[in-house]
Amino acid sequence: MKIEIFSDFMCPYCYIGLKSLERAIEKSGVKPEIEFLAYELNPNIKSEHKKLKDTIKEKHNLNDYEVQGTMNRIVKYAKEEGLDYNMEDAIAANTHLAHLAMKYAKSVNKDHEFEEELMKAAFIKGEDVGDIEVINRIAGAIGIDVDEMLEFIDMDSTKALVLDDNHKAEALGVKVIPTYRIDEDRIIEGTLDTAEWIEILNGAE
Repeated sequence: MKIEIFSDFMCPYCYIGLKSLERAIEKSGVKPEIEFLAYELNPNIKSEHKKLKDTIKEKHNLNDYEVQGTMNRIVKYAKEEGLDYNMEDAIAANTHLAHLAMKYAKSVNKDHEFEEELMKAAFIKGEDVGDIEVINRIAGAIGIDVDEMLEFIDMDSTKALVLDDNHKAEALGVKVIPTYRIDEDRIIEGTLDTAEWIEILNGAE
């Protein structure tokens, strides 16, 4: 089984969905091939070290009460998957550089670990995952050669890989993330719980 995951490092539901999938893989014993595909939620956002909750408030025209309710629901949902989200300190980041770096991580078989560490930085540690220094530190901590990665992300061919992911998402009609494509056939939008993933994984046996 192959599972393609369209996700963004600034999508709180993508991290929650990844944890439920990981738990299902552990419980089922089924080990699918997983490929992470870039989907930029806010490709035009400026790196201003602005709080995510303020960006959400402005984007969706919410008042303080409404945005706090949204934050609380996300935190509660994350806790159900064992994640201790810190939405108060989460920073709205432009994730383009992180997606480019992710392509290098994939080339050295570090993509799953890199994906998780970037999301942990965004939603638990309150770090700016659009900051190249943060990206470099996370990459180095998991054994990625940072100098090689920086050369890789500056290549036109690497930028084309991220663009290809964007085109694939558009062709498949991806509008929300996470979106999963199973064996290049079945499309699943939104997060699934562990039990739902186990059923899907067992169906592949």
